[in-house]
Amino acid sequence: MATLKDIYDIIKELRSLAKEIQNQEVSALVADIQDKYFDLKEELESIKDENKELKEKLSQKEDIVLNEFGFYVKKSENSKHVFCPYCYNKDDQLCLLERDNNEFYCKNCNQYFINRG
Repeated sequence: MATLKDIYDIIKELRSLAKEIQNQEVSALVADIQDKYFDLKEELESIKDENKELKEKLSQKEDIVLNEFGFYVKKSENSKHVFCPYCYNKDDQLCLLERDNNEFYCKNCNQYFINRG
């Protein structure tokens, strides 16, 4: 499978040949190919970044579970913190709940939840 470097090397060789034969049409086509190459390379980098971001989100989602009291917790934190079920279900947003006596409160959505644990 050709790599981007292989393709770029071919473009450089074509550009050199176009200069050698002094053909303006071929030179223009090579320049156009080179522009398309750089656009494609930039798009590929963007896709790689997006892919990395999505993998991180997926990994994070796998760490989030619903505990027996209906709150979201991170398995990796051994349920030290509880997160708002409303915000997580609505926007996939992890909003830490604050404890207020026998209730939990979410500053993001202003919801109160009774601690049944």
